[in-house]
Amino acid sequence: MTETHDSSQNLPDTLTAAQAVAAGVDFAGLDVSSAGLFWNEYRPEDGACRIWHWYANSKRCLTPQGFSVRSRVYEYGGGSFCLADDALVFVNERDQQLYRQALDASVPVALTQGDKRYGGVFFSNGQVLAVEEDHNTHRLVAIDVADGLRQLLAEGADFYASPIVSADGKRLAWVEWQRPHQPWTHSRLMCAAKQDDGQWGVAVCIAGDGAEESLQQPRFDAKSRLYCLTDRGGFWQPWGETPSGFAALAAAPADHASAPWQLGSCTWLPINDGYLASWSQDGSGVLGLCQADGSAEDFSVGYSRFHSLAVDEEFVYCIAASAVSTAAVLAISRADHSVHVLAGGGSPLPAELISRPQALCYPSGGAEAYGYFYPAMTGAQKPPLVVFIHGGPTSACYPVLDPRIQYWTHRGFAVADLNYRGSSGYGRAYRQGLHLT
Repeated sequence: MTETHDSSQNLPDTLTAAQAVAAGVDFAGLDVSSAGLFWNEYRPEDGACRIWHWYANSKRCLTPQGFSVRSRVYEYGGGSFCLADDALVFVNERDQQLYRQALDASVPVALTQGDKRYGGVFFSNGQVLAVEEDHNTHRLVAIDVADGLRQLLAEGADFYASPIVSADGKRLAWVEWQRPHQPWTHSRLMCAAKQDDGQWGVAVCIAGDGAEESLQQPRFDAKSRLYCLTDRGGFWQPWGETPSGFAALAAAPADHASAPWQLGSCTWLPINDGYLASWSQDGSGVLGLCQADGSAEDFSVGYSRFHSLAVDEEFVYCIAASAVSTAAVLAISRADHSVHVLAGGGSPLPAELISRPQALCYPSGGAEAYGYFYPAMTGAQKPPLVVFIHGGPTSACYPVLDPRIQYWTHRGFAVADLNYRGSSGYGRAYRQGLHLT
């Protein structure tokens, strides 16, 4: 028998529905340069996304009234802004066009116009590379930030993602896939070289032409070597160009990314001869600076989910959350791991009144499935249970503070937040289990 009484009146700081919604501030897309750190911040009170700039221990909002920075490419969007020398280039939510905004000016100037949509932007050598979408076709284009001149880079595949150019400007890479596949089932890593006439040569497939594998987040290192996350070995792990060919880097046996529903994800970055990455371990997120010999310096600093990574000589930057704090923009010292919270990271509740997630494993279809259990905060021994099911279906839930869950635990309910078969974070076989009948 369950105990169904509502004991919320016994809690001194019961969370209301309005407070739960108001706590839903979120962040995306960090970018760093000598000018400072930039991020996209969503606020639920008006539903707008705005770019913020942090420099010399102060921050300011750059996005003027009437603009919201959000892409709708593939409907889920992502990759909605990038730094472009002394300016920002961003996708405006209302018309889905690209705009250039000088860092010292408040009036954005349109670079594109029409009914096409843009996302997954990347700046290189005076151009912004982007996925361009119309009603029937997707392609990769480059837009000159000075005059808006458009250059077609790639067309013919059904879908594109992650255009990126090496630091020397000589190599162009991207990910593409065809129907009926999804980007987390089968995609290809493509690369083209700059020719003597300044045009890009014929692209070649680096990975994904053989057995099915999912590739995402291509990166070039300082020596123009190409790397990418692939689940060829069972998990999304970093592979790259080595003297012996395209091979795996030393990595934890875990997913280093979630399913690429959105463009512009960044959960790993090559650094010198190693890489910075986040991955899942024992039901919690890890942030580590990994070396070629397999060793890793832990930068998790008490948080349990990490994404949107960036780095400079002094700090590791990320968007992170924990069991007792909502999403925050962090600067973590590379010298002593001290944490600077630049934005977010609050909680609508005192720490002692937060129901903490407990990793769970349960039988499902002759195998095991996973999730997190949150005890009711009213002390009931057999409380009723609310089950949370994430969307996707290849998305995932994480052991972080979710005010919606706390709303229920403060009203006498326990909560199970499930990563059912098909969820990201447990390897390709578990994710592909979604297709079993």
